[in-house]
Amino acid sequence: MRADKLVDKTSHIDNASEELISRCGELSGFIVKRSPTCADASAKLYNSQHNIINNTTDGIFANKLKQSMPNLPIEDEGRLNDYKIREHFIKRVYLYYHAKQLLLKPIKLDSLQEFHANNKMMLHLHRPQSLINLGRLLATETGMPMEQLVKSYHSVYIRSFNHIATRNQHYSILQRTFKLINNKINSRDRKDIQDHLSSYLKGYLPLVAPIVLLKHYANHFSVDSLVRQSYLSPYPEDLCLMNNI
Repeated sequence: MRADKLVDKTSHIDNASEELISRCGELSGFIVKRSPTCADASAKLYNSQHNIINNTTDGIFANKLKQSMPNLPIEDEGRLNDYKIREHFIKRVYLYYHAKQLLLKPIKLDSLQEFHANNKMMLHLHRPQSLINLGRLLATETGMPMEQLVKSYHSVYIRSFNHIATRNQHYSILQRTFKLINNKINSRDRKDIQDHLSSYLKGYLPLVAPIVLLKHYANHFSVDSLVRQSYLSPYPEDLCLMNNI
């Protein structure tokens, strides 16, 4: 197409993007397409001579969405063909949703502390430093308005899950989980659990195998602090996501 025939539609896309985003307040995740409007760090940016100067730019809509909802889980539809990325994105959506509920109703400090306790293992898995920082935030808050405290907590919390956990990281958390039931089971059961953990680490078993086993013992012995951990139930079981990782 000749340059003199080109029509600048940027303002139209800007307006349409803003109108759509204004109706996105209840979202807990967004899947985008690889296009000039929706690309997540994969759009092509051209100069006035129509030469590509950057091919890792956000699309116009995606950029405005990130500005409006900076902590919202966003993923490219093509990347979701990778089961690890797909599982991680869905996990982030559920973590974001549950954390967002803190902002939708009045909450007391002890409720926020309980939420933190129930997510300690998940935080330790993805970003141990956030677990420390958030613990300090809750322990040392002095006179901070509760609304501000919750928003500060939520912002740090949800950004803690940007990176996919490795098998070794999962294995470390599984061993921490095991320690909470170690003194309640006999030697045969200990060996059975350790065999499962070892097989998972070597790649012989999916994550769901040791998770189901540890959840069984946590429920059987009523280890409430473990039963409540989001790490053991990050999303509904019928999604069957941990069967592949």
